[in-house]
Amino acid sequence: MTAAGTGSDLRPWLAHYPAAVPAEIDPAAPGTLAELIRLACERYPQREAFESFGKNLTYAEIGRAARAFCAWLQGQGFRKGDRIALMMPNILAYPATIFGALLGGYTVVNVNPLYTARELTHQLTDSGARALVVIENFAHVVEEARPHLKLDAIVVATAGDLMGFKGTIVNFVARKIKKVVKPFTLPGSFQLKAILAGPATMAPVTVVPDDIAFLQYTGGTTGVAKGAMLTHRNVAANVEQARLWLGWAIEPPLGRSDYQHVMVTALPLYHIFALTCCCLFMLRIGAKGLLIANPRDIAGFIKTLKASRFTLFSGVNTLYNALGNHPDIGKVDFSELRFSVAGGMATQAIVAKRWREVTGKPIIEGYGLSETSPMASVNRPDISEFTGTIGFPLPSTDIVIRNADGNETPLGEPGEICIRGPQVMSGYWKRPDETAKVMTPDGYFRSGDIGVMLPDGQVKIVDRMKDMILVSGFNVYPNEVEDVLAAHPGVLEAAVIGLPDEHSGESVAAFVVKKDPALTAEALRGFCKDSLTGYKVPRQIIFRDSLPKTNVGKVLRRALREEVAASAKKGWGAALQPGCRSFGRVDRRPQRLELRQRGGEPRLVGDADQRRATLGRLERRGEHPHIFGIGAGLRRHDQLDTAEALMLEQFQIGDGTDRLEHVAIELLPFRLGHLGVDGLAVEGGVLGGGLEAERAEPAVGIDCLGRAGARIDVDGDVELRMRLAGLADEGLGR
Repeated sequence: MTAAGTGSDLRPWLAHYPAAVPAEIDPAAPGTLAELIRLACERYPQREAFESFGKNLTYAEIGRAARAFCAWLQGQGFRKGDRIALMMPNILAYPATIFGALLGGYTVVNVNPLYTARELTHQLTDSGARALVVIENFAHVVEEARPHLKLDAIVVATAGDLMGFKGTIVNFVARKIKKVVKPFTLPGSFQLKAILAGPATMAPVTVVPDDIAFLQYTGGTTGVAKGAMLTHRNVAANVEQARLWLGWAIEPPLGRSDYQHVMVTALPLYHIFALTCCCLFMLRIGAKGLLIANPRDIAGFIKTLKASRFTLFSGVNTLYNALGNHPDIGKVDFSELRFSVAGGMATQAIVAKRWREVTGKPIIEGYGLSETSPMASVNRPDISEFTGTIGFPLPSTDIVIRNADGNETPLGEPGEICIRGPQVMSGYWKRPDETAKVMTPDGYFRSGDIGVMLPDGQVKIVDRMKDMILVSGFNVYPNEVEDVLAAHPGVLEAAVIGLPDEHSGESVAAFVVKKDPALTAEALRGFCKDSLTGYKVPRQIIFRDSLPKTNVGKVLRRALREEVAASAKKGWGAALQPGCRSFGRVDRRPQRLELRQRGGEPRLVGDADQRRATLGRLERRGEHPHIFGIGAGLRRHDQLDTAEALMLEQFQIGDGTDRLEHVAIELLPFRLGHLGVDGLAVEGGVLGGGLEAERAEPAVGIDCLGRAGARIDVDGDVELRMRLAGLADEGLGR
């Protein structure tokens, strides 16, 4: 195999492997996942296998439950190879059902429990699933989708299944106290609790390595979900690769044959990262999985950590960031932590630094995709500091960096990361054309990620090819800009996308969640200018309460782009996005008002007394009277009386320019998009819906005035700037 850019037959990373790690895995070692499950339950019958809500199950108990589920499937007439869908968070029922399906040679279809009826219908229809196991919390979604589904069986699980009497309490709290279980009706459905208590004698099944173990749906961050066909060989090989790469570094202390690792499993098991790393790898080494059903509840998560002993940790950047910034993280005992693994998205240096300070251990970053089961490369487990790379290719894995022509790039030059190894999927389910697009003739999987290979064979991620921004012919990689933004002490998290620009093709826009409420866009732009060349500095900075993410915590840049595109169709700029705090009040019927251009002076048309009562007033400070609409300032300081002010009651103009420093909302009887109002109209441009203009034309251009905002040219005479992000900026409407 030729190393990327070297022209030699040596793979440069092999010289930097730990001494205990071979270059290749034993081809016979992986076997099947069914074999892995059986062996683990036989070797460690009395060890604790999983813990959920304080309840522990041993390997013997989880094995018995798995066999009972398999026996039930067989009794219902399901045949080897049938697709069995699982729609649950991290509860004890999940490993019981997934292990049972794998033991019986069924193909598991993991389903995000937060899916809508439309998304659920797509995945179950596309996969041809015959049975679905769903936690009762989301059974109402199944009820909604049921007329469009062709399921032979629906099984309803609860968070308290396999927990005995404690399960009764857990279910009571979920249903009556937290009220997270909505009413549903699913006639003919089965109860998982009864199934798992039934006979555990399953008929013999021959499972072979090339049988499909999972249809792991992917594409949620880039497009329509496709089912990656992962065979038993693929996933079992990846488990073996992980054991060889990480296992030597976590050997039990001398003389401690009873020593057991505990893996904190906060990432959802229906995601391939958690499934392989936190569940199947855990089985392989006889560890226990500490299941966290709702990791978004950071306070509750930390409470569990404070009460638990754990040695291994896995997460994504957003999870490490949220934990590291929580005031109670210092109360958690990390003394037995051996290592923390990160994947799923790029880990930011500032997040890794904070985690190292809190735990005393660096984050070991890895890389992979659903199509690679998922691990392709991982940092050495004995590193003392975060490296900023995704480490070395795993045993039996080749990684090359190729340009658009399919040729390998020189070391250090960016290109597409291409992966070959036993963990690479066999293809996309019923999509041969899509498979052909990502699999090369020489057997490499095209990841769609841009990376570089360093001289020692380590790989560094640059960004997703689809996320790259082209500014006046220059490449801008969102990861780089996000890293700089995240380094600001006032930033909690950030996401960067490209927006269409009539002058430069695209411009950089940053969506930011604050840690410091006083942070301004101007200050953040100035901070970026110290580390980024001009065209990389975000032209727009939009502050939000949160960023759209997948359930595993990966930021959805695609969702941000879609929000912008949807807003643009309404004539709105980029700044109005879900997640910004709403402001004002919306308890009155929307009003129809107009802004008209009269002699270069925008004026409101309508009943002045009504406007005074419902829309607020203009308060002059200094010598510059302004009209403010959603934080808008006029480049020309036109004279307007208080009856003609719009929506705001306070403003302050810094240093005599048109830069808006502060605004405060009074009352708003209507809403503009997700920020808080349904519409604002100006002659020459229409924004949103609630108000109408006498002459409605699309808004033009996107610009920045001090802070981010949209620009509307009114008859080419007056430029109205909408400082939309500034509303959430100043903490209004809390």
